[in-house]
Amino acid sequence: MLCMHFGEQFLSTHKQCGMIKSITFDDVLNAVSEIAEIPIDVIVAPDVQTLNVTYWRHIAMYLMCKHTFRSLRDISMFFGKRDHSSVYYAINKVSQMLIDGKPLKAFDDVERIKARISQNTAAGFMLQQARA
Repeated sequence: MLCMHFGEQFLSTHKQCGMIKSITFDDVLNAVSEIAEIPIDVIVAPDVQTLNVTYWRHIAMYLMCKHTFRSLRDISMFFGKRDHSSVYYAINKVSQMLIDGKPLKAFDDVERIKARISQNTAAGFMLQQARA
C-alpha cells in the first residue's frame, strides 16, 4: 500500500509530461550492485544476513518501492521472501534513516544510486523529477 501511494502521487504530478517511463527492479538492483560492489546474487539471497549486505538490500527495497510503482508483495517475491512485512520493515528503516539523517551515509548512498540509475537507464529522467 505504501508503494502504491508513492506511485499514485508521482504519476499525478508528472503524468502531464508525457514522459513517464518505468524503472524496473533490475535497474535498481544493478545500480545498487555497482555502487555497493556486491554481486546481485548476494544482494537478493535471503540467507545472506551480514550487516553490509542487509543495509544495501534495504536500500534496494526502499528505492524499488519508491520508484517502480510495484507492490510490497511484488518486491518481497523478487527477493525470495514469502512475507511482505520484511520489505515494509526495510522501507520504514531506510525512510527513518533519511529523516533522521543518521547515518548521513544513507542519504548519500541513496542519492548515488539514483544518479547511477539515471546514468544507466532512459527512465533516469523520472528519478531527477522525484527527489526523495
